[in-house]
Amino acid sequence: MLHSKSLSQGMLIGMLLVSFFANSQTFTEKLLQRTSVNLTLGIANYGGDLQEKNLTLKEAKLATGLGLTYALNSRFKLRGEYLFSKIGADDKLNNKAVLQARNLNFKANLFETSLTLQYDLFDIEDRRLTPYVFAGVAYFKASPYTYDVNGNKVFLAGLGTEGQGEYSTKHISIPFGAGVRLMLTDIIGISFEAGFRKTFTDYIDDVSGNYADYNTLAAYNPLSAQLAFRGNEINKDATYPAAGSIRGNSNNKDYYYYGLIKLHANLKFLVKDHDNVPCPKNVL
Repeated sequence: MLHSKSLSQGMLIGMLLVSFFANSQTFTEKLLQRTSVNLTLGIANYGGDLQEKNLTLKEAKLATGLGLTYALNSRFKLRGEYLFSKIGADDKLNNKAVLQARNLNFKANLFETSLTLQYDLFDIEDRRLTPYVFAGVAYFKASPYTYDVNGNKVFLAGLGTEGQGEYSTKHISIPFGAGVRLMLTDIIGISFEAGFRKTFTDYIDDVSGNYADYNTLAAYNPLSAQLAFRGNEINKDATYPAAGSIRGNSNNKDYYYYGLIKLHANLKFLVKDHDNVPCPKNVL
C-alpha cells in the first residue's frame, strides 16, 4: 500500500516536471521567435553653437551599435540599443567670419543607451517591407574635450569656460525618427534609419551663453581663460571679448542625430525545427 502511494506521488511529480519543462520550452521558443538582435553601422553628427547648419554631413563621424528588438505584436516592437559614436565641430570649418574669429572647437565620445517603441506601418510578415517610426527615451554621456596650444588633450566640463562652474556630462535625451525595414529571409533583415535626439543641455560643445570676465576666469583657472576664446591663436591682434559678449545661443539646446544601417537576425534560428514554429499570438 505504501509502495503504491509512493509510486503515485512519484508519477504525479514526474508529470508536473514534464509539464513545467514543456511549458518552459514553449515560452523560450516564443521568446526567441519574437526577439531579434541587430548590429548597427552608420554616421553621427551634432547640432549646436559650433555648427552653422541644422542638419549636415560636414564633420559627421562613425557610429556603431548593438541592440535587441522584441515584437509585442505584428506592428509594435520594443527596442533596446547601445550606440557609440564620435562627434565634434570646429569654427575653422565654418563659413561665417565671426565664427572663424572665435576659433573654438571640441570633440567628444558619445555613449548612448536607449529604450524605444517602434510602430511598423505594415505587417512585416505579410509585405516583407515596411516603413516605421519610433520614439522613446535615452541616457547618454558626452564629455567635450579639445587640445591646447601645446597639443595637450583637455576635458572642458570642469573648466567653466563661461564662468558657470563644472557641468554634468551625463544627460537624458528623447530619441525619435523613422526608417524602412526589409526582410531578406525569414530570419535576416536590414533597415535604414534616420534618428534625431532632443536633449536638455546646451553644453555638449562647451558653448552656450556669454563670455565671462577674463580676469575672473583667469583667477579661477588660467587654462579656462585660454580656452574660452581662441581667436588670438590665429590672429595675434585679436583680443578677448568684453564680459557679457555673445559666445553662444543659450536659447537653443544642443542635439545630435544619426543615419544608420541595421542588420537584424531573428533568434528563432536557435529553435529546433524553427520553420515549423507557429507565429505566436499577439501580446497586445
